[in-house]
Amino acid sequence: MNNEAKVKVSSRGASVVMSSERDYPALAEEFAPLLNSLKRVVLVLAMLAVLLMVNAQKQWFLQLIDHEITTINIKGELKHVTQIQIEQVLPALIGSSFLMADLDGIKMKIEALPWVSDATVTRVWPSDIVLKVEEQVAVSYWNESAFINKNGVVFQPEHLDQNLSLPILLGVSDKSPAMRIEMLAVLRRLQVLMRGYDLGVVQLEFKPRGVWDIVLDNGILVALGAQPLEDKVHRLGAVFTQRSGIDLARVKRIDARYPNGVAVAWKKQNMLAGRGRTK
Repeated sequence: MNNEAKVKVSSRGASVVMSSERDYPALAEEFAPLLNSLKRVVLVLAMLAVLLMVNAQKQWFLQLIDHEITTINIKGELKHVTQIQIEQVLPALIGSSFLMADLDGIKMKIEALPWVSDATVTRVWPSDIVLKVEEQVAVSYWNESAFINKNGVVFQPEHLDQNLSLPILLGVSDKSPAMRIEMLAVLRRLQVLMRGYDLGVVQLEFKPRGVWDIVLDNGILVALGAQPLEDKVHRLGAVFTQRSGIDLARVKRIDARYPNGVAVAWKKQNMLAGRGRTK
């Protein structure tokens, strides 16, 4: 009987040990969400610590290399734009942060100046801003109140210099750049044609219904009408030859719109003077 009792006790003891071993997985499974949450918190705190360290190092590094802008260097062949004008549109640039300077914003402000065609803005460490400025090149006056460049772009300075040796284009103000480019092409073609008669074109006007008028450098107004213009110019040229016998000083206007010739309008003053001499 003693042996049997020992066996039973031993069996009960084994049963207790096995039950205790089965509780550990249950406990681990129960606390797993809490452990995962703690891991995430620790990971987030570690990342924040790293970011704070990096940011602190970045701020220290920026303070080490950043400077106040002290100089604006302007490069380019400038005739109409001055450094004073550029500095006036960038009043807060001097003394501001070298690294934080808005280069695109500076470019837009410079290119808003009427005589500026293009601007390139760069930083030169430690404290300089370099502006490479390309000026507009006026090829003609536009409607006597602005200029036009070779691309048909109209620009209007605050003060229009009327003493430049440029031809005048007159046209409807709301015409597209393509129309203005066509006008420039017609002007160049007429200048070449009239040069053969030692004359220049100082004004070209595009009128409604697609007709053209020009003023020559001798002051004579010529009505050319619609295109094509070449044959009309050649008929006009016959008037300016020595064989025509016409006193050009007496001519006010020539109408070349006729298919086979031209009509000449005379200056009234000269006609009255001529009549007086005839009497």
